[in-house]
Amino acid sequence: MSTLTRRTIWLILVPLLLVTVFGMVALGGIWSLLKPVSYDTPIELASVPLPSGPNSLAWSADGSYVAAGTSGVAANGEAAPFEVFVVDAAKGSVLTSLKGKGPTEGLAFSPDGKWLAVAARPSIPVGGKPGGEPAELVVFDVPGFTARFTTKARVPEGGFIDLAWSADSKSLHAIDGPVDFAGGTAEGRRWTVPAFTEHERAIRAKKDRAFTALAVSPDGRTLAVAERIRVPRITCLIRLFDLGEGTERLSFQAGDDIEGTRLGFTSDGKSVGVFDRRGASWWDLATGRPANPDAARFASQPAGLAYIGSWTSLSPDGGWQARGYERHRGFGDLGWDNREKEYGGFIDVTERATGKTRTWRVTKVQLDSPAVAFSPDGTKLAGIIKQPGGGSNLIFWAAPK
Repeated sequence: MSTLTRRTIWLILVPLLLVTVFGMVALGGIWSLLKPVSYDTPIELASVPLPSGPNSLAWSADGSYVAAGTSGVAANGEAAPFEVFVVDAAKGSVLTSLKGKGPTEGLAFSPDGKWLAVAARPSIPVGGKPGGEPAELVVFDVPGFTARFTTKARVPEGGFIDLAWSADSKSLHAIDGPVDFAGGTAEGRRWTVPAFTEHERAIRAKKDRAFTALAVSPDGRTLAVAERIRVPRITCLIRLFDLGEGTERLSFQAGDDIEGTRLGFTSDGKSVGVFDRRGASWWDLATGRPANPDAARFASQPAGLAYIGSWTSLSPDGGWQARGYERHRGFGDLGWDNREKEYGGFIDVTERATGKTRTWRVTKVQLDSPAVAFSPDGTKLAGIIKQPGGGSNLIFWAAPK
């Protein structure tokens, strides 16, 4: 074969080879768009329709009730009443609706099951300015759900940021202060139950810092408070207070401050846990150093908070983490593909020991990240799915085993 002939063959084969390679790459890309997206399928146990879209969830200690608090804004953006829906978990139906004067910020049933504390943030009407009326903390009796105690935030622009009951249900603690890290001084307030007499010793933050979460040790002697520090960088500082004397006995940094951070003690009271969207870390109460407790779990579940605070939940045994989130098409994405199953509302349920994650696509169109909360026995996961029409559904799924 002559040199000219070989050259001619190569001139023909090389472009053909390149076209074939690029064609295979293009077909692979097209197939990646056309192939179906698969997710794990959760087992739905019940679905309870609600007239508006709650953004916080809390279970009673015995698993009988789920409280779902609203912000006064329906899922479609329209104004809605300030309410807390109390759902009978066994019957899968709304037992009652508790009326409020402001958006629900936190919900917490007492460990003995006799009380439900509802914390609110300031109401911001149309126009974007606070209404001037201080937010309220209301405690309802259970199972009558009649308001038995009401108190107001110290200042009109303040609200109740987090709640914590003592293990014996004889005291209620709350953070009272500016919401959304606004300027001002936050403080920890405490009431003795059932008289709801307030202790005079309030635990105050410094003016350049903000309280974001709190928890009470199982023996009722120590209060842990998460405090946000901005300088030299945004950091989470854990402060431990002796509740008998009202004095601070230890403080330590626990990593970056993440919105939605929660606190809790181990059952032996020797470690405090810091839980956020990334997972949980544990810290020794005596030294403030990282700890690895034998039972890496909360002695009692934190209060159910609104929005970011409601998007993650840790199972009672510490083995599973649930995280709600949403995916939307980007701006300018015309949707000329087969990727619609990649968008909507999702819940990732991760086994913390192995890191294995099960992804549930719980709705095709999600207006907000689903609020999630494990039941006290760890067998169920409750979640809020908002609907375009303004309502929502409280869904109960079987938790993974």
